[in-house]
Amino acid sequence: MYLEINLVICFIALIIGSYTDFKTREVPDWINFALMFLAGGTALIYSCIEMNFMLFLNAACGFLLGVGVGYLMYYTGQWGGGDAKMIMGLFGLIGLDLVALIKAGNIPLIFDFLVNILIFGGLFGLLWIIGSMIKKRKAFFVAYRERMDSKNIKKLRKIIYAVVFVFIVLTLFVPDAWKLITLVMAFGSFMLYYLYQVGKVVEKSCFVEEIDPKKLVEGDWLAEDVMYKGKKIAAKETLGLEKTQIEKIVKLYKQRRIKKVKVRSGVPFVPGFLLAFLVTIWGMSIEMAGPVTLLFSIL
Repeated sequence: MYLEINLVICFIALIIGSYTDFKTREVPDWINFALMFLAGGTALIYSCIEMNFMLFLNAACGFLLGVGVGYLMYYTGQWGGGDAKMIMGLFGLIGLDLVALIKAGNIPLIFDFLVNILIFGGLFGLLWIIGSMIKKRKAFFVAYRERMDSKNIKKLRKIIYAVVFVFIVLTLFVPDAWKLITLVMAFGSFMLYYLYQVGKVVEKSCFVEEIDPKKLVEGDWLAEDVMYKGKKIAAKETLGLEKTQIEKIVKLYKQRRIKKVKVRSGVPFVPGFLLAFLVTIWGMSIEMAGPVTLLFSIL
């Protein structure tokens, strides 16, 4: 019952978070901090009721795993701060039973969820990117032509073509067992080059927008440096704007010393989390030969 209640909490939070992520590209802190508080609170209450403090330890381990995953994805520029904090809360609620993992070798539910986030969350992100490309196709093709016509990209393209040619020639001389590998290397080099260029163009043409500084919120990612009189007020390399930076930018905006700022909107990842969560629970219900009663009575 403890796990089922926590799964319902996760489901409700993901529904609300998906709505706000779609609408504003933000996940309110009150949702994330509420998840973290409930993760610790429910674990502590049930630990006291059952006189088994392993539940609290499991919640703490899940939360720490969420911290690790969240920080990794945040500092590599994959997720925003809201996405990272939501994972911390969700993982705390699901928990990580290290004893069962070590003694029985059971794969914890939290690992299934993590794998599904990578698979189905990644699939959702890919579909969102393709949709954005179609929606802003004119801007995309203009930016694509500009990038591919630049001197540096042309030089890189020649190098990639030379690498592909070398791999193809190698297939004529290597043993049969290696022919497939060299062909894969040739095709992979070609595809990786173009996928990288398309990704950079999508980022520039589809996920960058100008907004009034008054609409900035903590955690926003800048697409361009904010400059005033040759001084950098906020750098685009910053991993999410801080409150003090926003205050400086808004102050300059009110004084009419800067105009709009360019920010990166990115992919709303929380709906991907929701999809991964539903797939995880569905798999769990099959494994248990029946529904996870409380959650699926709502679904």
